[in-house]
Amino acid sequence: MMAVVGIALLLLPHVYGIWGGDIGLPMMSSLLGIVLLLSAVLVSPLYIGQFRRLQRLLRGEERLAHWTYSPEEWRDHVRAEYGEQRQMARANLWFLGGTIAVVTVILVVFIDREAAGVMVASAAGLVALLTFVAIMMPRLTRRRLQRGPYEAHIGEDLLYLGGQTHFWSGWTSRFESIQVVGGARPHVEIVYSDLQVSNPKAVSLHRVGVHLNVPIPAGREAEAQTIAERLERRWRGTDRQQKPPPNQRRRQ
Repeated sequence: MMAVVGIALLLLPHVYGIWGGDIGLPMMSSLLGIVLLLSAVLVSPLYIGQFRRLQRLLRGEERLAHWTYSPEEWRDHVRAEYGEQRQMARANLWFLGGTIAVVTVILVVFIDREAAGVMVASAAGLVALLTFVAIMMPRLTRRRLQRGPYEAHIGEDLLYLGGQTHFWSGWTSRFESIQVVGGARPHVEIVYSDLQVSNPKAVSLHRVGVHLNVPIPAGREAEAQTIAERLERRWRGTDRQQKPPPNQRRRQ
């Protein structure tokens, strides 16, 4: 998709014949098209490799376990994930909304009181948008999970759970930890991190943790413990030294 958009932006000035007018718009379109096209070329090997690894996993190659769930087990999993996502979305909304409110007050009081109406309206619109996202994202995730499939494929460097795929090896991802959690909702808890750009101007990079819960089907607790120990040895060695966990967010 990125490559298609890049090619379209490159061809746009020629298709509409606008090179003869103002050079600013055609030049901007062409430069943006080149950037998108080069980005697609650079990242395509990563996605092609991930797709091939996923196909091998689904065929049973390099697979540690294939778990299937009853409708009741999957319903409990979806309900629990939805509840946790709602709590996280609500916490993020309070934090971002409070930050926006404080910044708006500072701008209005100390910078430009004449533009108070515009600033307040803009802040209110942004908070409304964030509220909409906080409400809809957990619901969309729940709907996607409800469609299934009700199964998990676990490999040494990837997981396919309910139609979603996660990788913890590659250029930007790193395995962090794994543990088996018992109780009323037994599950395997996997944490990995992705490298992200926090400040594009300064090229500042940081890691963001991704927290996964893989429900354990009834009677598969021993297998889950074996998988956890194997992945721990594979990615962390035998030292099991404690590392500071990355900032965590959930992905479903």
